Amino acid sequence: MIVHDCPRHGPYGHSESDAKAFLEMGVPHIKPYCKGCQEDLDRAIRAAEDAFKSENLIWNAWCKAGIPTRYLNRTVANWLPTQQQRAAKNIVQAWLNSIEEHLSNGTGLLLQGAPGVGKTHLLCGLCAGLIRMGVTARRANWPDVWAMFCPPFADDREEKFAALASVDVLALDEIGLAASSDKEQARLFDLIDKRYRRRLPTLIATNLTTDTLKSLGERTADRLREMCFLIAIPGESYRSKAAENPIKDPEPFQRPRRPVVVSLVAVGGEDVERRWEAR
Repeated sequence: MIVHDCPRHGPYGHSESDAKAFLEMGVPHIKPYCKGCQEDLDRAIRAAEDAFKSENLIWNAWCKAGIPTRYLNRTVANWLPTQQQRAAKNIVQAWLNSIEEHLSNGTGLLLQGAPGVGKTHLLCGLCAGLIRMGVTARRANWPDVWAMFCPPFADDREEKFAALASVDVLALDEIGLAASSDKEQARLFDLIDKRYRRRLPTLIATNLTTDTLKSLGERTADRLREMCFLIAIPGESYRSKAAENPIKDPEPFQRPRRPVVVSLVAVGGEDVERRWEAR
């Protein structure tokens, strides 16, 4: 037996018969290596591969979430409420913390408030938080959704509509932005009803009040009242203040870098650096 000592795993080597077999194969330069070192390296590579796959899944989900460029760095944490808005933020955070329950029973949120109080910020921040938890979330602007069904019609409108109806959590912004036609109300009801029947949580942001919510159509308003917690966000627009003090936080997700694993493997009594990089 040709024995060497690994500083991490102790004695290792191979028998003289193995060495003879190497010679017969024409590879006399092969030296015994520490199997413990190799196993450590293999485990590190598998862990790096799994982490890279997981990060890529999150990154792809984020890229498909429909977050507007201006709101890419918005989170629930960096929405700074006024004194009178703190209760609203607490409810939003509590909902996010209990997401497993809401995914089970289909309970969403209905954010009501004047323009500029932070509804879109919260929707985008909620999407970021959900994606971080591994929940597929998508933000959509209702006027843009409805525009697909108006001339010139989008070729893939039904496929995109079906995706919104089936995503784990849908954040639907700007509903009730303008007076809606019977056709628009019917299409909105179709979307809300599909999610209602499947118990899929829906996050809604609207300027409508509790009294004017029925302008969306009584059937739609009735379902929203049942499937969403109502959160009234008081206050006036803070967009002018936001322009003076913009949020400088980085985006919550970055494109994953290909992992590299570098490890020492004892070979022939000496440590050899082995490097692995994901393809």
